[in-house]
Amino acid sequence: MSDMIERVARAVCEQGGFDPDDTMPNDGPRWKYYVPGARAAIQAMRSPTKDMYQAGFDAGYLGDGEWQYADPEATYSAMIDQALSIPKPKETR
Repeated sequence: MSDMIERVARAVCEQGGFDPDDTMPNDGPRWKYYVPGARAAIQAMRSPTKDMYQAGFDAGYLGDGEWQYADPEATYSAMIDQALSIPKPKETR
């Protein structure tokens, strides 16, 4: 199982008001009950929306017609932020 699946499962478990590390009788930690939902959520995000794609593309735009290769983390973050509708932070100079 990937670290991301566990991270999502833990987050969904916490969102439900439970401690992900609570031990369930004979089953281990509670977060493991949320793995199927975590997998489904990640799978649903596999294909980006047009807005997510644009946000990822825009991550490399410097302004004034200048482009750079955006690092994968910046592109990924921009796309996820758009999916969550989190406004991009304004750059200060």
